[in-house]
Amino acid sequence: MGIRDQGSADEPQAPSSQPEAPRPLTSVNRPLSAAYRWARTIGLAFLVAAGLRTCAFEPYQIPSESMEGTLRVGDFLLVSKAHYGARLPATFGLPFSRRRVHTGLPSARVPGFAGIRRGDVVVFNYPPGAGPLDGRPPFIKRVVGLPGDTVELRDKVLYVGGERVPLPAHARHLWRVRTVARDDLRADSLAAIDARERGGHGTERLVDAPAGAAPRLVALPGVERVAPYVRPESDGSARFPAGADYSLDDYGPVVVPRRGDTVELDAETWPRVRDAIAREAAAAGRPAPRRHLDGFEVDGAPAQTYTFREDHYFVMGDNRDDSADSRTWGFVPASFVIGKAVLVYFSWDADAGAPRWGRAMRGIE
Repeated sequence: MGIRDQGSADEPQAPSSQPEAPRPLTSVNRPLSAAYRWARTIGLAFLVAAGLRTCAFEPYQIPSESMEGTLRVGDFLLVSKAHYGARLPATFGLPFSRRRVHTGLPSARVPGFAGIRRGDVVVFNYPPGAGPLDGRPPFIKRVVGLPGDTVELRDKVLYVGGERVPLPAHARHLWRVRTVARDDLRADSLAAIDARERGGHGTERLVDAPAGAAPRLVALPGVERVAPYVRPESDGSARFPAGADYSLDDYGPVVVPRRGDTVELDAETWPRVRDAIAREAAAAGRPAPRRHLDGFEVDGAPAQTYTFREDHYFVMGDNRDDSADSRTWGFVPASFVIGKAVLVYFSWDADAGAPRWGRAMRGIE
C-alpha cells in the first residue's frame, strides 16, 4: 500500500498550531487609520494645553500703561495659577460665541504652593464687573495691602501699618518741571532718559518719568526746578470709599478686610464694606446686599453685622498716577485672583513695529 502524501486534497487537515499572519491594511483602511491617529494626537494635545491653561499657566498681554515701567504695553506674560492654586472653572466659553455655559462645579480653588504676598504682581478678574466671575475682564496690579493691613498714602508715599513702603524698582510717576523758557523741554531730551511730557502750560510742565528720575530731569538744559506732582487733598480723584474726600496721592487710611473679621453695619461703615460684601456675594451666587431706610439686608435677610468669608487685598499700579486700582474701585477678594505674573516671554513695540528682544524671557519683580 502506497503511502499517501500528507495534506493531500482528499483528507481534512488539522488546524495549524502557528498563528495566522496579520493581514496588511487595504488602501481603504490606511487613510482612515491615519486620520484617526492625527485626530487622536490633536485631541490629546488640545486636552493637555487646556489642562495646563486651566491649572498651571495662562498667557496674557499688557494693554495699558498702569504697570509701567515694570510692565510695558505690548508685553506678553505667563501667569502662574499653580502658585495660589487654580480655581475650578465656573463657566466656559462656547467656541465662536460670546456665550458662557455654567459647569456646575462648586466655587473652589485647588491647593497652591504659595500664599499671596505683599509685592506680588497678580492678575484678577475686574471686581466692579458684571456677570460670571471668570467671564469678567482680567486686570493686573501689585498687591500693597494684605488682609488686616491699614493702607494710607501721604504726599504720594505709601504707608502700610504705619511703616513706609518703598516704591517698586521700576515704578513711574508724574513730575512737575519748571523751565526757563517755554521751548526748553525737548522731546528727544526726555526720550533719552525714558521720560515723556504729559501736559502743562508755559514753563510749567507735567512729565511722566521713572520714580528716580529727578537728578536726570534737573540736569536737562533749561530746567530750573523738578518736584513730584501731588494732587490737591480731597480732590475726589480716589472714588473709594464712596463719599470719602481722598485723592490718589493723599489716601486713607483704610483697613483691608480679613476673613473672619466682623463689622458693625451702620452709616459710617457701609460705604467702606458694601462693595466687599457684594463681591463676596457675587462670587458665591448669593443675593447682593442692600440698604433700606430702616437698616441693612445681607444674603436676603436683615443684618446688623457682617462677618467676612474671604480675605481681601489692596492693589495698586506701579505707574500710580495713571492707574485705576483699589483707590478707585476698592478691594480684591481672594476668589477673584487668577494667579501670579511670573514671566515676560515676549514683548512687542507697536510704535516701532518691532520686538523688544531685551524684555523677552524676563522675570517679573
